Amino acid sequence: MSQYQMAPEDEEALIQSRVNIDERPLRRLAKKFHTFSSLASSTGNANFSSFEEAREAFLLELSSYHLLLSRSLTVWNAESRQIAQYHREKQRIEQEQITQTEQIAGLKVTLEEAQLFRRRKMEYDQVAEKINSLPSRAELVSSIESLEAEISSIAEDEVQLKKNVETRRERLNRVLSEIQFANRVGREDVPEEETVEMDAEDASEQDPDSARDGEHSATDDVSVASTSLNPFAQPFRPTGVSGITPLRESVLRRAHESSASISAAPSPTTAEEGEEREDIEMGEVSEEPRDKLKKRIKEDLEEGEASDQSSELSEPPEE
Repeated sequence: MSQYQMAPEDEEALIQSRVNIDERPLRRLAKKFHTFSSLASSTGNANFSSFEEAREAFLLELSSYHLLLSRSLTVWNAESRQIAQYHREKQRIEQEQITQTEQIAGLKVTLEEAQLFRRRKMEYDQVAEKINSLPSRAELVSSIESLEAEISSIAEDEVQLKKNVETRRERLNRVLSEIQFANRVGREDVPEEETVEMDAEDASEQDPDSARDGEHSATDDVSVASTSLNPFAQPFRPTGVSGITPLRESVLRRAHESSASISAAPSPTTAEEGEEREDIEMGEVSEEPRDKLKKRIKEDLEEGEASDQSSELSEPPEE
């Protein structure tokens, strides 16, 4: 195939030279033939030598023309073979073009698949990097267990704290109720306890709105009194009374001991004090200690341990 490779200009000039037919040999042959025929028509011994020369020249020209024709035939055969070779080369090129086109299409598909694979691989690498940056499963499990243990300990502390708050609240309610009862005892005589119980029962049977208002006002007074309570204060001795009865002394002593125990106990936190103060202000003081104190006073009166008439410090009854 390399022997047929030529420049486009040279190939064009070669084709043009082969297409063009040179008429000079044919004109020379025609000229020789006319000379020979003219001499052959004339008769005479003088023209015999010229006739022989013209015949030899014509035959020589004719043989040269035959040689030229045979050479042209050889060239034609060569050109035919070259044309056939060109057709085969063209078919081969067309087939190769089809093959290359199909190969290019396949390479495009392969390229797209490779690009998709590369893009997915990059995404997978990013995901793998994120996964590797995270802690292991064992570390996460241990962290979760430690957090659960911490949560359980916090819940236990919260339960214990609620118990402590409830205990202190009960103590404070008991102290407040005893202080309130001590104030009432200081203002009134012991025989008037029954009137106090009746007043309390009447107040409980009143309208709920008025009872709630009274409860709020009472708890407000108690809260103000409790905030300024001195645990080291002396027992209350009301003026205008001839002497301290055993009942008053026992009540005041019990209130003093309760206040001292509250002051000796560890002080609650600011949040607990705020909750207790809010409970007191909202009127959540328990009524159970009052009932217990009333029952205790009744029992003391029944046993004869506290009476103004039986006290040595009280005045003798009039005859």
